[in-house]
Amino acid sequence: MGDLLFILEMTELSRRVPPTTFARWAIDCARRAVGVDLRALDAHVIPLREGLDWARTRLRRGPGSTGASSSSQEAAVVQGCRRTLESALSTTLEASRRRRDVDRITRALAAVEATRCAMRCAEGGLEHEAAARSAQAAFLEPDTEARAQASRLLLRAELLPSGAEILVRLDYAEARGKLPRDPDARQWIEDHRHTLMLEDPSRSLAFVLRDPKLVFLAELERISCPP
Repeated sequence: MGDLLFILEMTELSRRVPPTTFARWAIDCARRAVGVDLRALDAHVIPLREGLDWARTRLRRGPGSTGASSSSQEAAVVQGCRRTLESALSTTLEASRRRRDVDRITRALAAVEATRCAMRCAEGGLEHEAAARSAQAAFLEPDTEARAQASRLLLRAELLPSGAEILVRLDYAEARGKLPRDPDARQWIEDHRHTLMLEDPSRSLAFVLRDPKLVFLAELERISCPP
């Protein structure tokens, strides 16, 4: 995910990313985290979702909009959730045998932090990566969620290359001598090249998520060696 964020933010592709993409993505990440089945989060789901609804409304109305509830009020609600959970965590830590409860509360706190960061993004902040990282920590399998986040980011940014375009990009990488040296990684590319001709977005996603630096090599090279 870090490589993909760098490519979308720092290369020429950033000019093609629709406005509010990263903020909307941060809200997506937080919403999924709040939806995790955690007993420690149950009492806080409604206020957290209200905070995310405020964030979405703020984005729709744009900078300087009026009519949306106060961000300070919404932030106070999120802070209240945080204080309650931190108090519960402090109490639970005293009972060392309740490791499962500690884990649940810690993951619930991560969902709260993801919500706070997403709300800041709606006000023009740049905490989208922090929102995503915190949201990952709310899941039992954060790596799996990170992959899902990267997929959603690429789709929200509307920058998923077609299968035909990825084939051209792979040919470019090969001509530059940049295909992976690892035999297994190289064989995977060769074994799956033909699937790109099916123009199945899921196949294109698989290639991009496996090695975004390879697919977007041309853009990265223009950063390191500008004309």
